[in-house]
Amino acid sequence: MTIWLAMFLSAPLLAQPDWVQFNDETASRINAASNVSINDVAEKDYAWGDVDLDGDTDLIIVRKLAFTTGGVSAFRSNLLLLNQGGILVDRTVDFASASDVAGDSGFLTPTNDRDVILADVTGDGWLDIVTAVTLADGSPKHIAYPRVYRNLGLSAGVWQGFLHEDERIPQFEGNVPGGTVPHAPRFCSLDAGDIDGDGDLDIYLGDYDSGGGQTLDFNDRLLINDGNGFFTDQTASFFSGSIIIGGSPFPFQQSAFGMASSIRDMNGDGSLDIIKDTALNPPQYVGISYNDAANTGNFASHKESWASMAPYHVTVGDLNADGANDLVVTDDNADSYLINTGNDSSGLANFTRFFYSFQGGTGATGDDGFGGNSLIADLNNDGWNDVIITDVDVDIAGCNRRMHIYHNLGNAPNVTLQQENDGGLWRPNGVHDVAVFDINGDGWLDMVIGTCSGTEVWMNEAPIGLNLTFPLGIPDAVPCSGTVGITVLAEPFGGGVLSTSSVKLHVSTDGGPFVENSMTAGPGGLFEGTLDGSQGSVSIEWFVSAALTSGMIANSPTVLNLIGDEITRNTENFETGASGWTVQSDASVTAGSWVRAIPNGTSSGGTPSAPSVAANGQWCWVTGNGAPGGAAGTADLDGGPTHLISPSFNLAGSNGTVSFNLWYANIESDPTQMDEMSFSISIDGGATWTTAMVVGGALGTSGTWQNFQINLGDVVSTTANTMFRFTASDSPNNSLTEVAVDDFVIETVTCGGGSIIFKRGDVNLDGNLDISDPVTILQMLFNSASVGCDDAADANDDSALNIADAVAVLSSLFGGAGNLPEPVNCGQDPTDDGLTCLTGCP
Repeated sequence: MTIWLAMFLSAPLLAQPDWVQFNDETASRINAASNVSINDVAEKDYAWGDVDLDGDTDLIIVRKLAFTTGGVSAFRSNLLLLNQGGILVDRTVDFASASDVAGDSGFLTPTNDRDVILADVTGDGWLDIVTAVTLADGSPKHIAYPRVYRNLGLSAGVWQGFLHEDERIPQFEGNVPGGTVPHAPRFCSLDAGDIDGDGDLDIYLGDYDSGGGQTLDFNDRLLINDGNGFFTDQTASFFSGSIIIGGSPFPFQQSAFGMASSIRDMNGDGSLDIIKDTALNPPQYVGISYNDAANTGNFASHKESWASMAPYHVTVGDLNADGANDLVVTDDNADSYLINTGNDSSGLANFTRFFYSFQGGTGATGDDGFGGNSLIADLNNDGWNDVIITDVDVDIAGCNRRMHIYHNLGNAPNVTLQQENDGGLWRPNGVHDVAVFDINGDGWLDMVIGTCSGTEVWMNEAPIGLNLTFPLGIPDAVPCSGTVGITVLAEPFGGGVLSTSSVKLHVSTDGGPFVENSMTAGPGGLFEGTLDGSQGSVSIEWFVSAALTSGMIANSPTVLNLIGDEITRNTENFETGASGWTVQSDASVTAGSWVRAIPNGTSSGGTPSAPSVAANGQWCWVTGNGAPGGAAGTADLDGGPTHLISPSFNLAGSNGTVSFNLWYANIESDPTQMDEMSFSISIDGGATWTTAMVVGGALGTSGTWQNFQINLGDVVSTTANTMFRFTASDSPNNSLTEVAVDDFVIETVTCGGGSIIFKRGDVNLDGNLDISDPVTILQMLFNSASVGCDDAADANDDSALNIADAVAVLSSLFGGAGNLPEPVNCGQDPTDDGLTCLTGCP
């Protein structure tokens, strides 16, 4: 029997010791004075992008005295590092030292910048710089307020760099009482986005209250762009209502320690929402203020993303590749990530919380307590975003913890993020921030790491390996008496060299041994092979192998193709009803019988138990469905078995597979007490059952949705009364057991151009061969009565309809002549004749 787990055929096949590797190339990748680079002890925050539009990525570094510090002694100058051939070169003096304020020298003027972004606020196609300034009490406005550095673009084909322009950010509060200097804001974070839908970028600034002695609590501010890159504070006119935290209302723009701010679309309505983290003191939460898509720029709906956390930083990104934005939360307790599970009845995003996994290696036993900035990026080019969490607390001194890198295992939708033994050197202690971008243009993301003692550059070591992909796709089936081509693209990477003679197509027919076949080389790394349906009767399994000249071998995933000329798919996603599926439960089931529902997820100790979303769509079958936010043990399966049973399907005379998405979670500390669930098939309408697959123990789904495919011919000979059954049990009732099923698909293929199947002699198509059939033949011949299948009426298979057919049926029934010609049971006509069949077996 063959059980298939669904797989992505285009996934790269890599060969390397760890899932990702970096080399320390600090000495050769930075060209800057050591006191502002490799030996820089200042706190550092990064922004990166192609500021000079020369095709590579440049780096902005803003610096200040570490932790919550203010006054001129905390101020530091900033850096512009241009990427010049893969080397980050300090060009601050040349391109970032100008200002429209007398005596100000742009980046060379010491400031207390806490955060920085690159955004085209002037709309001219060039990235500008905006910084968030903090704790500059007693300083003039151009030092105390956020600063905008306009990108001057090209002049006579030469890039002109940046100019600090003070008037772009107005002074939106007055001066301190009796003084000539303004109240100084304490902004800690910022982001840019078009929140009012007018085509330009606006700015949201997050405020914090630490540092003592502030003359005015600014709270967060929303600055609206006039279209030319000049801003006004319109916070009061854009926000209304309150966000409820712990039962208490707070204005959304009120912050205690606004460590992070983002502008993204969180509920998929096309309008940009505002995400913030406010830490340390009430209100303490990660929350979202939702932009009203029907009245863009109106922020009246606010929602906490997950209650009762102790958040310190939040980053937005898509972790499970579903197109929806998820959240990575640095927490003073256990760090976590929130998967976006769709919207509630008010159109606001729901989330399910997950915790990180740790597997071996130095420092891989926990998240070390307090953390700092976080980042989402695909470090190993597998299409799944990984997570970095730095360890330096912005507010409290301490550089003894360790940066963490979490590998996204890609087991969507509830992906696992796991710290693995990926080497300690590129996860140093005392990290303020990390910039992740491709420095040398090799297609792999590198890291600039800002630590308490300096700046380090770690280059991603592109592994040597071989990708095997199928650019033309894979066939749905193999023709019964014909061939189908297979085209594979073999692409070495990391300096590997392909051995062209090694590319082979391995083919197994009807479950037999694999036979190796050479593939024909074409242009550009393409190779051609052929599958021949005439070599089998049921199915063909195949895979492609290739090798590098170094000897490294790569194999594609194995593919199962049925042999057939016509494909029929019966798909049930359970979105519109039960569709004939029924439930039978043993009397011992006290909770958790199968139910069709929109699932409410549960977890135990951070381990998923019940799914929070269907595999696709909204509805699926689950073993019990608890209330939202309920405990894992309140609605899980207790006792059993409970059976989910399909209606009957007519699969007579065809090859076929069945596939489905399955969730199985069994949380049990004693491995000898693990429960199992089974999938069974009946060919006699449910009278007897044959087990096709058992899930649990060695074969489990680890509390995630996975797709399974079973070749029916390996298990049973299908009939016109084929049924399927999912059986789950928690017996003895001593563990958390949850099962869910979605997207049940039966795929059948037939040969002979897709002829309708029939039973020889069953002229009235009632499924039986009896005296009524020769009577129907006589009525056809002498009363011009119509029949649904001429092939069935051709009882002697002589390609003609006449009295001999009635005699043949009577002789088979009463004359001892034996069976009529094939098909005796439901099947296709083996004779190529001119007769037709419009209706077949019932």
